[in-house]
Amino acid sequence: MSEDLTNHNNISAIATMEQIMQEAISALDRSKVKMFDVASVIREEYMRVRTELEEIKRQVAEVVDQVDKTEKRYRVLRLRLMQVSSDFTKYSEQDVQKAYAEAQQCQTELAVLKEREEELKKNRTQTERRLIRVSNMVVQAEEMVSSLTSALEVLSGKLTGMAAKLEGYKTWNIMGNQIIQAQEEERRRIAREIHDGPAQAMANIVLRAEICEKIHQTGKGSLAEELAELKALVKGSLKEVRQIIFNLRPMTLDDLGLAPTLSQYIDEYRKDINFNVELVVCGQERRLPKSIEVAFFRLIQEALHNVKKHAEAKNVTVTLHFQKNQVKVVVTDDGKGFDPASVEKGKEHFGLLTMRERTELLSGTFEVKSSPGQGTTITALIPIAEDEEKSAI
Repeated sequence: MSEDLTNHNNISAIATMEQIMQEAISALDRSKVKMFDVASVIREEYMRVRTELEEIKRQVAEVVDQVDKTEKRYRVLRLRLMQVSSDFTKYSEQDVQKAYAEAQQCQTELAVLKEREEELKKNRTQTERRLIRVSNMVVQAEEMVSSLTSALEVLSGKLTGMAAKLEGYKTWNIMGNQIIQAQEEERRRIAREIHDGPAQAMANIVLRAEICEKIHQTGKGSLAEELAELKALVKGSLKEVRQIIFNLRPMTLDDLGLAPTLSQYIDEYRKDINFNVELVVCGQERRLPKSIEVAFFRLIQEALHNVKKHAEAKNVTVTLHFQKNQVKVVVTDDGKGFDPASVEKGKEHFGLLTMRERTELLSGTFEVKSSPGQGTTITALIPIAEDEEKSAI
């Protein structure tokens, strides 16, 4: 009787947790849709401001050209006026008045054009600053959409078959805490990267821009040098923003495919480690369905993160096998290894569970081979139907 009551309580706890998880997924999904709409509006605003800036630049170039031509014409008319005014024997008073009127009219046109030029340049500067602000908002919005997507992937993956895989409410509670901790850690990491990188750089850019503005107004200092430093700051900030975006969702994954994206990612990964990492691609490289490319990229990203954090390895090899109707990834290191059985029982196993469930959700197989002192080999194999291959081309 007591055992039946315990089982009933466990089932009730699991059912309650499943309901809570489902509600959380629904809430996150609604938030993602709203955030995606916001991101779309911001991107549209970015494109509008960029188009506006391009038009202003075109107008500036046009006005500058008109100013140059008018200045040349004004100089000619002034010379003409000086000639007419100095030779009364050859030119009449009417000729002098005509030359004076033409020079005066040209001077007025030149003043109007220069005022227009100054106004357009001021507008260009303001629009450029506005474009930077909107660009930052686009990055932040896309990061939030990506974070929500990652959270939904984790929660959805954990909800599928949760009752059959986990042993009671206690394991549910542990997994929930791990999910929350993983989400918070990812948010902290993104916030730290933005604060230490682009945010600081933007502050420096604003400061440099103000210095350039003062030099332009006072004429004291080297404007060219300050502009060169400002340009270097902008380039550095853009590079950092692109790296953050790449880590969240590499655009090359959609444009070029899995192998080129992995090559780029591993090149960046090597900069922060003191061990050797090699990427080996076997078979005929080809494009895969997007879901599979994302799954493999995230799996390898997580595997390399674990190696960096835990393995104490000297050599790591990532092998990507393109085979007929399937693709296999093998990540091997010569680190300290571990006991997979103890890890599966709950000790720091969240990353491995995520990799396993990503693979199994795509009808694939996932295997971990390791033992203390013998390194680790992670193998993931995902089948690809012929119609999926064609749709990926």
